[in-house]
Amino acid sequence: WAAGQPQPTFWLQLEPRSEASRFGWCAITADLWHNGQHRQWELAMAHPHITDLEFSAADLADFLAYW
Repeated sequence: WAAGQPQPTFWLQLEPRSEASRFGWCAITADLWHNGQHRQWELAMAHPHITDLEFSAADLADFLAYW
């Protein structure tokens, strides 16, 4: 759906990951569809209630550099 939109589409989500660094934690991911391209970044791992975060330095740096 997002790839077919005329305007950029940005999607931020919290999703469970079986390979999480801590049991039950979720990944905070960002997806961007723009100019026919799709980019995805895993910004952090988070406690499900977002009371604690572990940032992914490489993806976070790439995400910030993109903007």
